[in-house]
Amino acid sequence: FKRELRHFIEPAAASPGRFHPTKSRFRRANVRHFPSRCLCCELPDGIRVMLVRHHKRHPDHGLDRE
Repeated sequence: FKRELRHFIEPAAASPGRFHPTKSRFRRANVRHFPSRCLCCELPDGIRVMLVRHHKRHPDHGLDRE
């Protein structure tokens, strides 16, 4: 699972704008081979992973994080 997360984190850090925006300020991507999504926010020096959420969770779960 951690290896698949790294497949998202490394390209997201290089180019966060290529991932889908959510209702809030986060960007999201599906974790390959797992029923999960990873949400991150852009920072001046990279990204911060804010949430890894299972697909069965409500789509708004975790969007209120700062």
